[in-house]
Amino acid sequence: MEAAQLEESRLTTLETTFDASLRAGLHDAITGELEELTVEYPFRERFYDLLMVAFYRCGRQAEALGVYERARARLSYELGVNPGPALVNRVREVLSHSPELDSPPPPAPVVDTPPVLAARAVGGHDRLVRHRGGVDLGDELVELHHRLDRLGREQELLSRRLEQLTALAAAGGPAVLRPAV
Repeated sequence: MEAAQLEESRLTTLETTFDASLRAGLHDAITGELEELTVEYPFRERFYDLLMVAFYRCGRQAEALGVYERARARLSYELGVNPGPALVNRVREVLSHSPELDSPPPPAPVVDTPPVLAARAVGGHDRLVRHRGGVDLGDELVELHHRLDRLGREQELLSRRLEQLTALAAAGGPAVLRPAV
């Protein structure tokens, strides 16, 4: 159960990361990774959705539509279901060239308030923190780094545990590894 929760957290973090990459205009840099994720997790519709947006923003509308068709066929054939409302809406947006799919405009330069650098002690070390309009970007970055480190450690522990369980199961391990009937 804990392993499943960790895996779900990892996948949700990946989805959030790729969504942020799209918002940052990095659509051409993430198509390959998203392609791999749709193959590795064929029933996770969010990866198909993100890939469709990335292809569309790269000027590859036909490939974006192909992603939808691949998802639809896979879900229908293997699970007997149709894509969910988010994916259906996304294909409609692609077909209609919806402005919702356009790359976000670059952030406007901040001219009225110059960045202010301030030293702060974090964990016994000084670091520089950039302030823009009262938002402390350093704290957000530190929190994201801590979260990524924690997820990395959890994934490493999960991988080791999975290897141990796989080895135990291969050696004819205890009945707890076999599915209950």
